[in-house]
Amino acid sequence: MARPEGLGLSAELATGLRAWSDWKDLYHEFGGGRVATDEQYRGWADQRRKLARRLSEETGATVVYQGDRGTRSRLPALR
Repeated sequence: MARPEGLGLSAELATGLRAWSDWKDLYHEFGGGRVATDEQYRGWADQRRKLARRLSEETGATVVYQGDRGTRSRLPALR
């Protein structure tokens, strides 16, 4: 697995990606199994979109991520 810190990203984005991933590990049914409220989950999903946008901005790459219901979302390269 690639660590965000090793990809040449800004420290702020790397920290955000790490925090987002850690939250998923704690609340995912196959991870920590903690139960999130609907509001917490919506906040996490919103953060995913913001991080994907920032990743695209910093790298100039198209970012594809899996959505809430298995749908794929694509953010075009922004450079």
